Amino acid sequence: MMHGIVRDASPFVPGDIQVTPGVVQVTRYTRLPDQMTFGNASLQGNYGFFTTIGTNTVLSQMGVNGTAARGMIPFDGQGKLAASVLFNRPTPVGTRELVPISLAGQITMNADGTGIELTTLTFPDGTTIEDTLDLVICQAMGPTATEVLGVFRDPNPFGVQIVRYTLRH
Repeated sequence: MMHGIVRDASPFVPGDIQVTPGVVQVTRYTRLPDQMTFGNASLQGNYGFFTTIGTNTVLSQMGVNGTAARGMIPFDGQGKLAASVLFNRPTPVGTRELVPISLAGQITMNADGTGIELTTLTFPDGTTIEDTLDLVICQAMGPTATEVLGVFRDPNPFGVQIVRYTLRH
């Protein structure tokens, strides 16, 4: 799924829907305010975080239930984030477990509402993974981002593809 920014007179512009056997790709365009510029200060405050993991990966095709992650991520308005989130993942014996993961990262937002996030995930055993996400502000109130979507640039061991941040009011 891809998200883009359109600046025109309509509040919502549907994009293309492409269907390939086994795959559906939907493109959504969201209109942001004209002449609005964004920056690191656009992400400031507590954002709810949610992602599903393992969708359309080799693991899910083998019947392994997917994982999900959720939590609150505070952004400082200067481009830094640090949080602890919970992964809800399957165990080898068929049950599920909640695993706390620490996140620490840096974002760089561009004036057009796109940006990059560099994040390090730290697991309870000390293992770390570094990820890069391409970000896009999908909803805003003035210069403040109220919804941000991120797409991972590189494959990761969890099959994470898209994350969503939503500002808590």
